[in-house]
Amino acid sequence: MAPRLHQISSSILLIQHDGFPGILRSAVGHSYYIFFFFLFEDPEDIPSSSLLKIITVEQGNSLVATVTNDEIKSAAMLIGKNKAPSMDGISAEFITGYLHITHSDIIAAVKQFFIDLDMPKQWKDTLVVLVPKIQGANKPEQFRPISLCNVIYTIVAKILVKRLKRVLSIIMANEQRAFVPSRSIFDNVFLAQEVAA
Repeated sequence: MAPRLHQISSSILLIQHDGFPGILRSAVGHSYYIFFFFLFEDPEDIPSSSLLKIITVEQGNSLVATVTNDEIKSAAMLIGKNKAPSMDGISAEFITGYLHITHSDIIAAVKQFFIDLDMPKQWKDTLVVLVPKIQGANKPEQFRPISLCNVIYTIVAKILVKRLKRVLSIIMANEQRAFVPSRSIFDNVFLAQEVAA
C-alpha cells in the first residue's frame, strides 16, 4: 500500500502551461514534451571549417585502444553508489557490490561493445524523471529532468569520458573556460568587465 501512496503523492496532477491549467494526464504530458523539446532543441550546425585543432595519430589511437579490464572496473567503481536504478531495475550499487560475481559478464559485454562499436538497444533505454525544484511545483520550468541510464551504458560512457579528458586540453580553445578543469568562466567575465570599463 505504501508504494502506491508514494506513487500517487509523487504524480504531477496539475500543470500550468502558457497560463492555462491542464488537468488531464495527456495535457500534462504534452505540456512537458513541448517545454523540454524547445528547451533542448539542437543549435545551428557549426561548420567543420571552424574546428582548427586536431590531435596526433598516437592520441587518436589512445582514444580507440582496446579497453582493459582495469579500465572497466575503474569506471564501474566511479558510479555513485546511491544512484537510482534504471529501467532494468539494476543499480550501480548492486553491480559494484557483487563485482566479484558479475565482473566477467560486465567485462565481456563492455569489451564486445568496443569491438563491434554497436550498442544493444536495451543499454540505451533511459528513464527520464522530472524532479521538482521547489515544493508544490506546477509549471514545466519548475522541474529538472534527470536521466536514469543503464549501468553498463554508464560504464561505457565513463570510459569514453576518461579517454576524451586526455586530449581535451589540446582540442579546446584557450578562450573556453567553462567546464574545463583548472579554468574558470569568471576569467572571461573579469576580462569582459575590464574591456567594458
